[in-house]
Amino acid sequence: FKKANAFNALRKGNSGMIKAVFGGLAQIAAKPQVLIAGIITAIIQFIVLLFALEPLSSLAENMLLLGNVPNVSLLELPFQFYRMYFNEINLLLIAFLISLILQLWLGIVIARFASNLQAKKAGILEAIGFGIKSFRKIIGAVVFLLAIVGIFFAVFQFLAWLSDFSTEASIILTTLLLILAAYVFIKLVFFVPIMGCKEANVKEALGEAWEFGKNKFWKILALLAIV
Repeated sequence: FKKANAFNALRKGNSGMIKAVFGGLAQIAAKPQVLIAGIITAIIQFIVLLFALEPLSSLAENMLLLGNVPNVSLLELPFQFYRMYFNEINLLLIAFLISLILQLWLGIVIARFASNLQAKKAGILEAIGFGIKSFRKIIGAVVFLLAIVGIFFAVFQFLAWLSDFSTEASIILTTLLLILAAYVFIKLVFFVPIMGCKEANVKEALGEAWEFGKNKFWKILALLAIV
């Protein structure tokens, strides 16, 4: 909610980021019905967590207590690890996907509610309905995020292979990869609030978020540090 308000403040050229962030808290106190969406998400997340506890504890026990980790190179480790703990990892991946969908839905709902407050329009129920109608957009956003993760993972695998020939080059390039990942995250961090505030689809939201961060990179970084 604070991020959605801060996005609106930045979008309008307002320099009062801190005021916008704390203003979000004040609006939550004034309009506590915004917590409805968060409560719904928290309940579902808790149910998902209950189902994920058993595979997670089994994975932790085998790895940390019994030391059952594949004795292979760094390049082969993720694939051998997946084969060894196929069921546990798949259940955790399903739980992660549900959690990601919920978080994106919540982000869109809160951004929509913040936008409604500023425009003096309908409140949280309309925002929740809008979030449900945006389910296809949310799935599209999930696919995009997984594709980005897949690309970075593929590059990391290449760097792991490179470490067999030059450890120094692998470390330097891995550091650059992490910097690039942080840069992309900061540039695109507002794409979910844009989907809620401006009713944009995934492609439009990503394009506007990237353009929005062109001249506001350091302000966005400062905002994330404040939040």
